[in-house]
Amino acid sequence: MSNHTHICQTDSTGKRSKFMQRFHALLAKILNKKLVRRENFWNSSEPGNTWLLDTQKIVYTLIYICLNPVRAGLVERVEQWDHFQILPKHWGKPMRFKRPDYFRERDPDKPEYLTFIPEPPPGFEKYPLEEVVAFFEKLIAEGEEALMIARRKKKKKVIGMKKCYDLNPNSSPRKTTKMFTRNPRFSSTKPDFLEAAIESLKGFWRVYKMRIEGIKEGSRDCFPAGTIQIVERLNLDCLPILKDPALMNYHPYLI
Repeated sequence: MSNHTHICQTDSTGKRSKFMQRFHALLAKILNKKLVRRENFWNSSEPGNTWLLDTQKIVYTLIYICLNPVRAGLVERVEQWDHFQILPKHWGKPMRFKRPDYFRERDPDKPEYLTFIPEPPPGFEKYPLEEVVAFFEKLIAEGEEALMIARRKKKKKVIGMKKCYDLNPNSSPRKTTKMFTRNPRFSSTKPDFLEAAIESLKGFWRVYKMRIEGIKEGSRDCFPAGTIQIVERLNLDCLPILKDPALMNYHPYLI
């Protein structure tokens, strides 16, 4: 969107936190230069991080993300949104991007071009890609139609991309955001999955606290999967994600 992002990603290696830190930092540097501004680019509040526990919830979330510009009344159709987006039609196809001019050519960790292939979400591996894409595109089309019917009933017009580009990047929304709303850790269409995930998180904190107490006594036992900062600062080991015997495994919930 114009002032925030929506990302639905699968993290099978436990590197999401580092990736998002890097992504936010690089994007801030590039856009600060483009807008000729300084200081913080992102809001100081913590981003919303929600673990989607079942396939149905993943489907709902992906459709919600795709329909965001339509829901906001910026465009009539998802395809008309002229900012960066990954749609079902892009799944399985290479996407290639050039390094922004902000970076110097000699930066070794920033290649001139970056190529990656977006994939459908977990839970659809056994279906042909064409059928999966058609399934999501049908849901998007139905969502577009429902949103536009509701907008016409309220006699609200669509802004359109031209006016979106004419907006001052330093302007602020007229309405203030409601503060202190919920920022859920988990989301699911199945209540029992939520209960299991919450118990799993409690298990993580129990083991984590035990390891912290162990450090005070000279122990170097592995921290539970998902620990990031303290294992890096103290050069400790962290169990691989999905292989921690002290925690319940989230992955089987994707059914």
